[in-house]
Amino acid sequence: MTDWTTALRTVFVSRALDAIEETRLLPERKVLYQFCARGHDVTQALLGQQLTGRRDAVSPYYRSRPLALALGVTAEQALASTMMRAEGMSGGRDVGVGNAEARVEPRRARKPREQPEKDD
Repeated sequence: MTDWTTALRTVFVSRALDAIEETRLLPERKVLYQFCARGHDVTQALLGQQLTGRRDAVSPYYRSRPLALALGVTAEQALASTMMRAEGMSGGRDVGVGNAEARVEPRRARKPREQPEKDD
């Protein structure tokens, strides 16, 4: 069953973080860019409530803050992520994917393959 109170709280927290980034952090260059989730936030907050099974999985992207919040990421972790701080869900990586308290696994970077040398 949908918990609308929780969904709305998630949306309002996400929008408040957007406002902080847009009005304070971006002008002060504490974030390099700001990608809001407005227009996608209600859907993401509701989706987060439906991901309850052991086999449920999502892959977050740079506009998935409402989903991350719905899955248990705190507002502090979400804000730290956009500020590229180590305590954020991206571990300090720029616009990274997160680890929402072990529910959302970060993609592991692969080592590039070595290219064979070409004979001229």
